[in-house]
Amino acid sequence: AVREADIYLPGGDEVARAGLLLAPGADPDGNDDPRFVAFAETMARARFEVVAPDIPGLRELRVRAADADSVRDALLLLVERRSRAGDATIGVFALSLSTGLTTIALLSPEAEERTHFILYLGGYFDLEAVITFFTTGWYSEDGKMKYREPDSYGKWFFAVSNADLIEDSNDRFLVERMGRRRLDD
Repeated sequence: AVREADIYLPGGDEVARAGLLLAPGADPDGNDDPRFVAFAETMARARFEVVAPDIPGLRELRVRAADADSVRDALLLLVERRSRAGDATIGVFALSLSTGLTTIALLSPEAEERTHFILYLGGYFDLEAVITFFTTGWYSEDGKMKYREPDSYGKWFFAVSNADLIEDSNDRFLVERMGRRRLDD
């Protein structure tokens, strides 16, 4: 399969000190989101060679384990590039829902023990608790159930991301359509 990734290099005469795999969160703009691009450019100015994989499922707001292959392949590309440069120091920085995909990628036999540091931002610790909160607004704190209005984007992202798993075709169509309309407005 053909996979795509963006590469950011230090400018001018600067030489990268290490490699950084930067995995975007779930967003239709993916690694083209202006905030993500600005962060990748900042890391390149800090003398990292940055590889940012394009993760199609996250662009489509569909999170599936198979998308970990995009992360793994980007990591292996970065390892190869840094090895050729004479420094295979590699770090990983994953955002939001890409943390799960990144974990799966890092546990693959090809990627094991290829990284020197891992930083996750906005990932999830307890998937069942995340789903419960997204769908109902209820969460546990200090052993007590509490309610807070869930983030509308997160709720509808979850619905769209998982609509294809609904068995009934009419329900699947309605959830997908309703979710996409809510995300667009």
